[in-house]
Amino acid sequence: MEECKSLEDYLVKPGEQSPFANLLVDLAFKKAFDPDKPTSRENLVNLLNDLLAPQLKRPIKNVWTRNVAKNLSGSKASRTAIFDLHCEDDAGELIEIEVQIRKLDNFLNRLAFYASEMVANQAELGIGWKFDIKPTYVIAFTRHRMFEYGRIVHRATVTDLETNEKFMDSYNFTVVELAKVPFFIESKSDSLSKWLFFFRYLNRLKELPPAINERKFKQLTESSKVSKFSKEEFEAYQKMFH
Repeated sequence: MEECKSLEDYLVKPGEQSPFANLLVDLAFKKAFDPDKPTSRENLVNLLNDLLAPQLKRPIKNVWTRNVAKNLSGSKASRTAIFDLHCEDDAGELIEIEVQIRKLDNFLNRLAFYASEMVANQAELGIGWKFDIKPTYVIAFTRHRMFEYGRIVHRATVTDLETNEKFMDSYNFTVVELAKVPFFIESKSDSLSKWLFFFRYLNRLKELPPAINERKFKQLTESSKVSKFSKEEFEAYQKMFH
């Protein structure tokens, strides 16, 4: 009779705690999507491919942490990313991705700055570098409304103003406004809608509703259980959450 349950039946009751962490807390996001561990790396690849599908030329097959020690801007406050990633698509081409989940002042200007840093940091010393710039993507999840219109996911790049065709692949942006995600999901909903629901409501659920009871979400749910945190991690999570 599982199909007869309403979506509200999967919410924790007042006073109860969800077994799942809030993925917009740094520590929880990093544990769930750690690019340096096999299971969480798979979680991250799944997320990136579903979120960036309209923007990527080919699907991502592998990710690993990008060395960001080089900082050509001179700004000590410039590194606020949750992840700085090298990504490889299924044709062996590389792209650079940065993921943001923190609240940022001067939001859009910061995203432009981070993308510019990712491009500048690809420079190689000496005169032999041929400006072989890999495409860059800045992904930002925000709990707050950023735009007046109702769209949840906003995608931007550099385009020709007359033809509206992509002018270059160096700068790509994806902004997700989670505050706009409705409490509604169906099995026939597309993958992106399921991801948005998952991010917005996971820490209010007691179990996954059938609509998102798929392998990739069940695996990610296991990585997001608060019971999997060490004592030190749980204390740090509590401080970040509150």
